Parts: sequence; C-alpha cells; structure tokens
Amino acid sequence: SSIVSNQSGGTMTVIGGTFNVVNNRIFTNYSGGTLNISGGTFNANTSTARNIIRNEGTTNITGGVYSSYSTEMSIISNTGKMTIDGGDMTACNNRVITNCSGATIDIKKGTLYAGSASAYNVIYNEGTTNIYGGILKCISETSVAINNLSVLNIYGGDISATAGLGKAIYNIANLTIIYKLKDENKVISILAERYTVERGDKLNSIVSYVDKPKREALEVMDTFYRQNGAFPSEKYSYIKIDDIDYRIVQDDKYGNISVNNKVY
Repeated sequence: SSIVSNQSGGTMTVIGGTFNVVNNRIFTNYSGGTLNISGGTFNANTSTARNIIRNEGTTNITGGVYSSYSTEMSIISNTGKMTIDGGDMTACNNRVITNCSGATIDIKKGTLYAGSASAYNVIYNEGTTNIYGGILKCISETSVAINNLSVLNIYGGDISATAGLGKAIYNIANLTIIYKLKDENKVISILAERYTVERGDKLNSIVSYVDKPKREALEVMDTFYRQNGAFPSEKYSYIKIDDIDYRIVQDDKYGNISVNNKVY
C-alpha cells in the first residue's frame, strides 16, 4: 500500500510538503497516470519501508529531497517512463533506482547517491537508461555505481564509485557513448558479455585518449616477440605500444593468428 496512489488517467503535482513512511510506499503512480514532483521532502525512515516512488505510468521529477533507509527496496522502482531533471536522492541500505525490463528513464540533472558502505547500486538497469547529466555517486563496498543488464546510453554526467568493487558481477548488453573530438561528433558502440572477477579476467580500463592509429594484429604480435624474445604463453598477455595497451587473448574459437599451435 501507499500513502498516495495516482490512478490511470490521473495527474498529480507535488510542489512541497514532508512525507514520511515506515512500512509501505509514499507514491504509487499506476499505468496511465502522470506524477509531477518539483519539491518536497520524502523519507523512508526504516529498514522495512518500501519504495518512495513506484512508477508504472509517467513520472517527471524536477526537485525534492529523497532519503531511504530501506533494506527491502530502492528509492524508485520504475516500470513505466520517468524523467529526472533535478532533486537529491540518497539510499543508505539499498539502490537509488531500479529500472525494470521494458521501462525507460532519462536522467538530466540531480544528485543520486548510494550513500553508505552497505548501499547497493545507484542504478540497476534492466530496461533503457539514458544519462544526460547529474551526479551519480556510489560508496558501497560491494557494488558498482551502475549495474546494467540491458541498454545504457551515457551522454554526460559525473559518475563515480569511491569504495571497493568487491565480488560484484555485472552484465552490459549494449553501451553507446557519444562524444566530440576535434569538432567532430563520434559514437562508440560497445557490446560486452558477462564479467566476473572470480573467473580471473581483467577489465579493460580507458585512462586516457591518444589520437593514434590502432596497430594490426600481426604487428602487435611481432612487437611482442621483439620486446620479450618469445611469443605469448599465457591466455591473456599485455603489451604497450605508443602508450596504448593491447591485450592478446588465446582464443581457439575466434582467434585468427596461429603461433606455436596456439590461436590468438
């Protein structure tokens, strides 16, 4: 149950006030309803509280302060369409946002904070999340800032995680990055499979950008041999060429260079 329910066909506007919940939700916005929040203070004060907002329709947030100590649910559970264009949200024991399968959320401004060592992600995404701006910060010791299992588009924003990654497992299906380089608009589209630290794989981390051509595979392998006096012998080998790190992967299924009866 909720303190306030907005039914199909209804339009609710909240511009202020203080809302406190102990064991249930503050807002449920049902399919076909529209919820607009521009101000107010919203508190889920106990570990047994539910969402501050459960959205099945359309919700637009441009302001307000949202704080949750719930261990049961995130501040926002979205199964519809949501736009966040302001506001301050802090989750102490769970996620800030759960964006469910088939749902869409656009984040333009605001501060979203997974604000304790026991918090979860800032965003857990199974639908479509578009980030245009805002501050997303996670200090959890066991979770990443964004756990994406579907479509995540990042156009801007300040996203950070300041504590440990722990044994977090996350899965990115489709990541699109739009950026500008030398007055030219460019797009990076990335498909990635499930990653887990238990498997021993290493993450590729972009720490800088240099405008240099990528070396061809044979050239990378030849340079590795000249620098090390031998070809790679491990499943994953690394080499730096012109300040660019290359990973050489032994892969019998997709490899295209054969060296000493191994395929890379």
